[in-house]
Amino acid sequence: MAPKGAASTSTNDEPTMTSHLVGMRCAFDSPMLSKTDELKNRVEAKRHELQARMAELKADTRSEAAEMRASIKKRLDEAEEAVKDGWDKLSDAVASKLNKWLDKD
Repeated sequence: MAPKGAASTSTNDEPTMTSHLVGMRCAFDSPMLSKTDELKNRVEAKRHELQARMAELKADTRSEAAEMRASIKKRLDEAEEAVKDGWDKLSDAVASKLNKWLDKD
């Protein structure tokens, strides 16, 4: 039998409740993201997605592609303008604006 508090397995090598609790403890010990950090991560992910799409469209010479590049550039500029004062000075109004920006498509 495993010592008290140690992760152990049953006879069929399935983890017991003790090993599950160890994993849960790690989850509770990790710091939670603040709302601002979560928003920043979502905005950065969307910006990277838009930048990748822009890179794909650079080789396309069709007028539709030029229009799409202009639209993407405008969206990227909107995000840049919203956080021009920095993430540490993000107001509720700017956070709301960024959430709406993320919802556009």
